[in-house]
Amino acid sequence: MPIGFAQPVWLLVALAVLPMAWLAGRWFLSMSRVRRWSRHRRALLFAAIAALLAGAVAVRKTDRLAVVAVIDVSESVRRFAGESDGVRQRAAAGAIEAVRDALAEATADRGPEDLLGVVVFDGRALAIATPTRADPLDRPLDLSMADGTDIEAALRYASAMIPADAAGRIVLFSDGNETMGDAGGAATELVGRLAGSGGERSGVPIDVAALRYDIDREVIVESVDVPPTAEAESVVSVRVVLRSAGRAQGVLRLLRSGQELDISPGRDGFGRAMELTAGRRVEVIEVPLEAGRVHRFDAVWEPRVEAAGNGTALSGDTRVENNRATGLTITPGQGEVLIVDGVGRGGPTGGGALLARTLRRRAARQPRSTRPRCPRIWSRSRPTT
Repeated sequence: MPIGFAQPVWLLVALAVLPMAWLAGRWFLSMSRVRRWSRHRRALLFAAIAALLAGAVAVRKTDRLAVVAVIDVSESVRRFAGESDGVRQRAAAGAIEAVRDALAEATADRGPEDLLGVVVFDGRALAIATPTRADPLDRPLDLSMADGTDIEAALRYASAMIPADAAGRIVLFSDGNETMGDAGGAATELVGRLAGSGGERSGVPIDVAALRYDIDREVIVESVDVPPTAEAESVVSVRVVLRSAGRAQGVLRLLRSGQELDISPGRDGFGRAMELTAGRRVEVIEVPLEAGRVHRFDAVWEPRVEAAGNGTALSGDTRVENNRATGLTITPGQGEVLIVDGVGRGGPTGGGALLARTLRRRAARQPRSTRPRCPRIWSRSRPTT
C-alpha cells in the first residue's frame, strides 16, 4: 500500500535530525550508553512529529464505485421542472419520473461491484436506499417531507453514505433553487479535499443534471417592497413586483392590515385591472399610513377566469398559492422621559424643572413630520434625606 503526504513541505523539518545526530555522536561520546540512546529516541520522535505534520496517508486504489443519486423533490420541481440535460421527460410524466427513467438507462450496464444509492430531498433529506448492488429505482421517489429546498444537507447526507472501501460519486438532479443552506460551500468542501503528494483527490466528485423550468402559464407575486420604517400618518410607496410567464389578465388587490385599499380611484371596484405580458412588471402605489405601529401590506393577484373547452381555466395562471406576497412597515412610537429631582418637588417652576422645560421647548421646535417621535416629559419629586 503506497504512502503519500498531504503537505510534504513539512518533511524538510525532519532533515534537521541529521545534524542533530552527527553533533550528538561527536559531543556526547563521554555520556553513558543509556543517555546516548535517549538522545537518539528524541531525534526519532522529532522525525515522527515532522511526518505527522506532513500528513502521512495510505493511498488505496479500488475498482469498486458507489454512485449516490441526489434527487430534488421540492414543490418547485414537482410543479414546474421540465426537460434538462440528460433527463428526457415523457409526455404526461412528471420530472421525478423522468429522473427515474434517466437513472435506469444510465445504470443498466453497471458491473457487479458497482453500487447505487438514492437520496431524495426538499427541506430535509431522506435515504431511499444506501449504496447497494440491488436496483433501488423500484421504490417510491415522489415524497413530500418539509417545505423548502436544502441542497447542502442532501449533499452531505449522500457523502456520508459512501462506503469507505469504494470510490464515491454524487449525481445531483435539481433546479438549483435552494431556500436554505449553502450548496456551493458544501460542494467545494466535498470535492476539493486533496491527499497525497501526487495530488490524488480524496473528495467526492459531484455531477449535476440541472432541471429547467418548463412554464408557459404562471403569474407570481415576487415581492412587496415597502420602507422598513416610516413616520406616523405619512405616505409610503408600496412597490409590488409581479412576474408572468406569458400573457395574463386579472386584478391586483392591495390590503393594509387586512382591509382592502382602493388603488383604482374613479373606477368600479377597489382592485387594479391589468393585462400582463411575459416578464417582470412593477406597480408603485402611494398609500397613507393610518394610526398604529405595525402596518402590513398584502398584494394579491386574482387571475381572470376564462372558458376553456368544456370547463374554465385561469387566465395565464395555474397556481394561486404564489399569487400573494407581504411587506411590513413599522412606525416608531412616542417615547417618554422621566425626570426625578429632589429640590423642586415636581413643580413646573421649581429648581429641578429646568431640564424638563428645556426638553419641552426642544420638542415644540421639532418639525411637524417628526413631532410624533418627541418624548413626553414627566416630572416627579424625590424627597431628600
